Amino acid sequence: MPLGDEKHKIIYKELVNILGEEYVEDDPAVMETFYRDYYSPVGGSKARLEFWVLPGSTEYVQQIYRLANRYQFPVSVSSTGLLLTTCSAVPGYPYWCYIDPKRMNHFSIDEPNMYAIVEPYVTIAQLQAETMKLGLYCGVTGAGAQGSALATHLMANSHWLGWRTGKGRNLLGVEAVLPNGDILRTGTLAITGDDYSWGEGPGMSAAALLRGILGPMGALGMVTRIAMKLYPWPGPAIYPAEGVQPEKKSVLPRELFKTFIFTYPTLESCIEGIRELGEAEIGGAAFQCSPFELIALVTKSREEFWEKWHTDYWQSQIHNGHMVFVILWGYAGARQVEYEEKVLREIVRDTDGEFIPEEEAEWLCDEIAAEAVRASHRGRYMRFGPLTGTGGASDSIYDALRSIREGLRLKAKYTPLLGDGGLYDMGANTHSFWLADFGRIATTAVGAFADKTEECEKEIVAKIIPEASKYLLENSIFSSTFAFEASRVGPYFANVHQLLARIKRALDPNNLANPTRLIDMYNMEKLYGQSGAESSTESPL
Repeated sequence: MPLGDEKHKIIYKELVNILGEEYVEDDPAVMETFYRDYYSPVGGSKARLEFWVLPGSTEYVQQIYRLANRYQFPVSVSSTGLLLTTCSAVPGYPYWCYIDPKRMNHFSIDEPNMYAIVEPYVTIAQLQAETMKLGLYCGVTGAGAQGSALATHLMANSHWLGWRTGKGRNLLGVEAVLPNGDILRTGTLAITGDDYSWGEGPGMSAAALLRGILGPMGALGMVTRIAMKLYPWPGPAIYPAEGVQPEKKSVLPRELFKTFIFTYPTLESCIEGIRELGEAEIGGAAFQCSPFELIALVTKSREEFWEKWHTDYWQSQIHNGHMVFVILWGYAGARQVEYEEKVLREIVRDTDGEFIPEEEAEWLCDEIAAEAVRASHRGRYMRFGPLTGTGGASDSIYDALRSIREGLRLKAKYTPLLGDGGLYDMGANTHSFWLADFGRIATTAVGAFADKTEECEKEIVAKIIPEASKYLLENSIFSSTFAFEASRVGPYFANVHQLLARIKRALDPNNLANPTRLIDMYNMEKLYGQSGAESSTESPL
């Protein structure tokens, strides 16, 4: 690592000239804090940053990228600093500069037109606190309300209310700095410079370059400001909360927010019940979930969790049930909730479902309703160990069955390695569907516990992920997680790697923006030889 050499000193001086000394850091001790987050060392970076910078506006970000092209050093970006594995330094790429947007924390709300303009460091909870005062609402993802509102909407935008509001439909105007230092504006913003109300435009949408489960991870520049659609909020102007986590309690007005949890004997009958719910277009949120998710979200301690986990009822669901919860939202008032409850009960009865016992619903339902509004991800407080996945896909709810069945097969094959009974027995049928567009889209997942050790993570990377990827490829199921591996899987999917390589080369001719993360330009020729047209043959910086 050339820390302190002449080029490092020149870059540091130029960054200080742009931002000021208080907003540039190169102390090795500070750089160590960006080595990794909650991953074990095998999942973290093997390199270290050299520069940490805090720009305060789009114009400062633009100057940083232009400087990077002038002095040839890599740049990565984040929002709130979660998931550092997507933006930490990559070995072989010295002088790595990390953009931290802590100072870019401004937002405004256009109440009449029902949208908000946000910068990267604005959290969902922060925005919700103000939108609710105006009778408006922005969705929250399962990662928690402490996450970036901007990043959530750039990603897959899988949020609790996606059942009603759709998946990925809430992004309006976007402002981004491209790796070459140019500024990209989409929709009406491109025409007027200040109108964020419309995100599309004639022909292909440029915003599509910025979307996905993890998006391009800064490999196509940095999004500095977006507008996001807001929705009506039928609840109180001030979000009700008492206590401090994990004892915090929130109870929304029960006449406007009513939760129902029910279970099916088979996966097929569960799917049919969800389809009927979608046909009726009722509910504000709906989720097909595992018993673990329900219990972990609501219990306040490990002791309470295990006490519930080992009761006869929950053991029966762990091994035999396929559970769904629906939250009815009274957008039009209490009478809407009353009507939708009648429809829901009829659907559950006609599709062989069964509501959970009243004594179980009593301790679950209020908490689940609140979790869907402002996710606290309470399960993380108990630190059971990492919950890994065996692959999944976003597709129609019936096509999603394919990846669920394959995920369950992989889970059985690699247990042990994954949780193998006792306290960690999640049952043979554990699966989840994040549902959107009234069940017309299902993002599937099969979860299992794993040890938080390097040995276990190496086994998962070496065995489970390749086998899951192979199945998806052979069955033409394109998982959005393949954005990580576009260089490798491109030939299986209409040579998408060549398309991405051309886009990357056009926008980032020096391969400076988070190199290797979206597409590994340097190794394209090693992978494909001359078939990888447009691939870079230049060595790392």
